[in-house]
Amino acid sequence: MIAGALGWIRADFKQHVRRLKELGLTISLDVGYRLSPRGAAYLAAVQDRDSGSPPKRRPRSPMSSPGARLAEPRGAAAEQPR
Repeated sequence: MIAGALGWIRADFKQHVRRLKELGLTISLDVGYRLSPRGAAYLAAVQDRDSGSPPKRRPRSPMSSPGARLAEPRGAAAEQPR
């Protein structure tokens, strides 16, 4: 159990993991958790910062650019009131 290995009380650990999930940094599995892609990018940035080396440039996904939107289903734009 991760909480015990870290010397944390289980309820406190779960509260912190829930907060990380709210931030989009973890994904809940049937048993346990894993880092989301966003969590992995954050962890890499923190490790780069703490190592003193310049941050690595990561390719941007189309959805990470400002103003990016999910595609609307056909006819959805016409159905929405303005």
